[in-house]
Amino acid sequence: MRKNSTRCGQWQHEKEPDCTHTDAFFYGYERVFKKYAGLFPERYKRYMSMNISEFKKLIPRMPKKNCKQIVIGTGEDIVIYLALNNHYMNLGKQLPFRLFTPPEWDEAGNLLFTQCAVSHQINNCPYEFFFTHTST
Repeated sequence: MRKNSTRCGQWQHEKEPDCTHTDAFFYGYERVFKKYAGLFPERYKRYMSMNISEFKKLIPRMPKKNCKQIVIGTGEDIVIYLALNNHYMNLGKQLPFRLFTPPEWDEAGNLLFTQCAVSHQINNCPYEFFFTHTST
């Protein structure tokens, strides 16, 4: 980050990030879901045809009840968590994962989400770290 002072300037490295108004991180779920379903249609179809038991076999470290685990990762990895959250939403259950799903994406918001997640200010899973998932 030191090599890119413009981007580093957005990272609040001198103090704790201001995570008091972060609800907007999660208001654009429908937009994000449609975006990733369009970007990765084959994965989307496969995941949406699965039941929750099948998801649990694919997703390591499912969060405990009443806990929304933060997930940070690449698009092709995030789509499984979006699909699982969609299943939970359709069942009227609490979503198990928290992903950056703003109504409109911007770099500053993405950086702030990451900082708030890393500093455990938006993670409601006590004593749990955020989760980074990569494809296998």
